[in-house]
Amino acid sequence: MDIVTLNLMDNPLSISLLGGNTAIPPKGKKKDAAPTTYFTLNEASGDTPAWDIVFVQKSGENRAAILSLDGDVLKFQWDVEGEVAPAMRVALGNCALSLSANNKTHDILLREPIELETLVLNEKSGSAQIRGAKIDIPFPSPEVIYVEIVRIGTIAKNDKDVTLPPPTPASEIAPRTPLQIKFNFVDDHGNAQNPCSLNFAPTFGKTLGGTLAISKEATQMFQARMMMIKDPNHEIQLAEMNKKITALKKNISEQGGHGATKDVQELAIHQMNVWSINLMKKLQNADVEYRVYLDLDGKQFDIITTRFVSEEEKAAAKAAARGGSKRGQKNDEPQEDELGGMVF
Repeated sequence: MDIVTLNLMDNPLSISLLGGNTAIPPKGKKKDAAPTTYFTLNEASGDTPAWDIVFVQKSGENRAAILSLDGDVLKFQWDVEGEVAPAMRVALGNCALSLSANNKTHDILLREPIELETLVLNEKSGSAQIRGAKIDIPFPSPEVIYVEIVRIGTIAKNDKDVTLPPPTPASEIAPRTPLQIKFNFVDDHGNAQNPCSLNFAPTFGKTLGGTLAISKEATQMFQARMMMIKDPNHEIQLAEMNKKITALKKNISEQGGHGATKDVQELAIHQMNVWSINLMKKLQNADVEYRVYLDLDGKQFDIITTRFVSEEEKAAAKAAARGGSKRGQKNDEPQEDELGGMVF
């Protein structure tokens, strides 16, 4: 099958394989152990430019696939007569090719990224579950898998109330150390707090799993505020709180900017309440977009992207699926060119 058409202009093509050492996760818990099962790339001999992708294991080396150049077209072919089992060679999808010619470089991941739904917060539970995450190609070593929170609903990235976590390797993510989307409250005296957060701990096994959930200590506040903002009169309550804040600020100012301890404490409580109500407005019906990518030699390659899917789209997809099933069952046997989702 054709991978890519290049404009070589008679320039020689150089190819390197990225991620060969991490394509197959090592067995055991030794993080720094040298891989014993991996892929490597060797230039093949012959009149036509070609390269062998070799599967290396303790028992020996076997060719898994062949790259060849036909004019300006780079072709890929599985070595179906080789001794590499399909279940192992499919891990080649965790590698990328770096093509260089004429001082230009082009990188290609040997798999297609899959698209999932964004995570939509349930207003009652304050959580969302990853769904529809069928993964055809096993995940590589966790240190090269990165998770990035892209956005939350329509909240701007520079919103002072929200701090997104940096892209984080899967090796550092666990239920006790989740990705945290922190919500920040700062009172008039500069005292900063993180009253609540959204915690996300995806798992990378045979499938992608995981839950996004409001922090336990903030669950009751989340549920109460969500109920409140559904009340048509909540704007009146909010206005009364803001009036109280204005009055307290005036009292404190008249006392030289310090005021009685009681007033200062009451002001902070009212400000926190107003802040939390406005935050819940931002989170109402909000979805969380995330991406999963591989970092191979400092280059990023998406393997999972997410987008919001409306209820209308879901209904249309179900209707199309029902129509397709009536016309006959789909052949689920993988084609050789599409083994494990490796479609170019």
